[in-house]
Amino acid sequence: GADGSGVAERTAMAMTYRPGDVQRAIDYAGTLTAKEGSLAGLIDMEHIGVVGYSYGGYTALASAGARIDFTPLNAWCKQNADNPVVNSTIGYVLNCVFVLPVEEPIKSALGVNAGVGELWPAFNVNSVDAIVPLAPWGIFFTSGGAKPITIPTLLMAGSGDTVLPIDF
Repeated sequence: GADGSGVAERTAMAMTYRPGDVQRAIDYAGTLTAKEGSLAGLIDMEHIGVVGYSYGGYTALASAGARIDFTPLNAWCKQNADNPVVNSTIGYVLNCVFVLPVEEPIKSALGVNAGVGELWPAFNVNSVDAIVPLAPWGIFFTSGGAKPITIPTLLMAGSGDTVLPIDF
C-alpha cells in the first residue's frame, strides 16, 4: 500500500519470482528468434548469459541454480544488530527488518518444504550458460547453496561491503 504495508512480503516474494522472470525472458527470446519470429535468427540461443548488479546479481546466482538458505542472513543480522554503522544501512534494514521476518510465510506460500537451516530447492531455470553476479544480494547463499552452480561464473563483490555482504 501507499503507507508501506506489504513491503516485506513484496520484496521477499520478488526474490522467488525473479528466476522465473529470467526463464520467461529466455523463452520469449527463443520465440522472437525462431524462423517465424520478428528477430528470426538474430539471437544466439546456444549462449545465454545472465548479468546483474545487487538484486540482479542475486537473480543471476539463483538463475544458475544457487539454493537459498536463510541461516547466514540470521547470523549476519544478529552479528550486526548493535553495530550502528551497519544497522543504519539500507542493506541491513531491507534484509533484517523487511525480509527475514517473512521467511516462513514465503516458504508456505510457495510450498517450499525446508526447515530452519536447510537449503531451499533450486529454481528451475534452463539454458543459462554463464553468469556475472556483480555485488550480488547474496547473503542467502552459502558455499553449499552455491555448489549446484556448474556454469562459468564471474563473481565480483567487495570484501568490505556492509550493504551486500557475501559469504562464499
